[in-house]
Amino acid sequence: MARHKRHGGKDKDRRAPIPLFGADPRQQGLRAFQAGRFDEAIGVWSGLAASDARAAAALAEAHFRRALTVPAGSGQLADLRRADALAPDDPRYLYHLGLALHHARELPEAIDRYRAVLARDPVWPGAAVALALAALEQEPAVDLAALPGSTPMLRLTLSPVQALLRGAPVLAPGDGPLEQLWQGLSLIGRDGAAARVALDDDRSLPSARADKVRRYYRGVAAATTGDLVAALEPWRPPTRRAWGGPGWRITWRRPCCGASSRQMRTRRTPQASSRAPRPSRRTRWPSPPAIPRWPRR
Repeated sequence: MARHKRHGGKDKDRRAPIPLFGADPRQQGLRAFQAGRFDEAIGVWSGLAASDARAAAALAEAHFRRALTVPAGSGQLADLRRADALAPDDPRYLYHLGLALHHARELPEAIDRYRAVLARDPVWPGAAVALALAALEQEPAVDLAALPGSTPMLRLTLSPVQALLRGAPVLAPGDGPLEQLWQGLSLIGRDGAAARVALDDDRSLPSARADKVRRYYRGVAAATTGDLVAALEPWRPPTRRAWGGPGWRITWRRPCCGASSRQMRTRRTPQASSRAPRPSRRTRWPSPPAIPRWPRR
């Protein structure tokens, strides 16, 4: 009985190669983008953007997302400029480019970007306020009413800022804690005693940053009246974690209040803590709290 010869021999299992999942550059870039590997996604999609509109849009988003993950600087600006160039009709990229330019003190360019955003969407959130602030920084005497997106509420909110920048007294309506803060800031340098009265307000402010500003300038107002002990008190944070930053650390003279350095370290002199410490000549004066950045949309 003749045996049937197997056909194919070594090639019996030879088949067409199965394409690997994700071999398409578009899919490779998408997987990298979804995993947060924006550098990889940008590298993959950059070769497709010139001939594929969808790849160009995805590449713009990758540049934008990478810009939001890096500290402010030239790298962030480069990514935002690239995103805006790839998708010039998207106000989101234009607005964040304006914010980055504003943070880099490139005020004319930032103002141009804000105006362009408002020209496309007059109610874009944050654009009118950002434009007004940039315009005030560039020229404190600017007419806020003439700016795009200006409203009576915006002008009322920023009127104390404009008065401070122009060196004029702040005429804030009401006697709330925020109004007292503005008035106290405007009085520093003119009437230190009146500034102390306005800033010695312990009522809650709208934000923790505003409270830090009030506490810092409360010390400034006390220093202008010659009361250095009272000036140092607001600058002494209750804990390092609450305030943070080397600008709030104050070096005290040791021995202090009659206690030796060893006694201060071992806490054997409870009387020392009840007396006001004397600042040394090496006292590191704290820096003003940082100006808050506008939240990203």
